[in-house]
Amino acid sequence: MAPAGSVPHLPQTDAPNPTPAIVELDGWRLEPFTPNEAPLLSQLLQQRGHRYLLEVPTDEATIKLLLSEVGKHAWAMSGALIRDDELVGFGATALPNLRALHASVTALFVDPASARTPLALYLRHLFWSFPLHRLHTQIPDLDLTREYVDLLTSVGFRVEGRLVDHAHIGGQSFDVIALGLLRSDFEAWCDADEPRLGLR
Repeated sequence: MAPAGSVPHLPQTDAPNPTPAIVELDGWRLEPFTPNEAPLLSQLLQQRGHRYLLEVPTDEATIKLLLSEVGKHAWAMSGALIRDDELVGFGATALPNLRALHASVTALFVDPASARTPLALYLRHLFWSFPLHRLHTQIPDLDLTREYVDLLTSVGFRVEGRLVDHAHIGGQSFDVIALGLLRSDFEAWCDADEPRLGLR
C-alpha cells in the first residue's frame, strides 16, 4: 500500500501508440475549409455534375452561410483538398447519427478520376477524428455523376442499393445509388492498397 499522500505508480502497459494524424500525402494536402473560401466552392459546384451531388445554390453569400451552419453540427468536418496550392477538391459531413455512429459524406473534385488519394486522405481523417462506424452517401445515377461511384468504390465504399426514381432532375426521374463505407472496410482497404493511411 502506498504511503498516505503519495501518488501510486500505474503499471506499465504494452499498448501501442495511437496512429498520428495525416494531412499530407504524395503532394496532396488536407486543410480546413472555412466560410471565407465560399468563392472556391461556388466555382467547384459549377463544374461537371456537382450541382446534382450537392444541391445548394451556387451564389457565394448562400454558400458562406451554409458553411457556417455545417460547422455547428456534430462530427462536422469540411475539408479542402489542395495540390500545388490550388483547390482540387472539397469534402463535408452531414446528418450525423450519434447513436448509430454514422454520418453522410459528400466529396467533390475537379478531376474525380485522379482523386483516389485525396479522397482516401479525407476519409482517413474523418475516421481518425471521430468515433464513426460508417459513412454513407447517395449518388444520382447520371452520366455526369457515375464517375463518383467508381471513385468511391475505389477506396472501399460498397454499393448498398438503388433507390428507384428517387431524384427528380430537369423534369426527369433518376435512380440514386446508395453507397456505404464501414470503418472496418476502410481499414481493410488501407491494409491492401495504402498502408500509410492505416488507422491501426
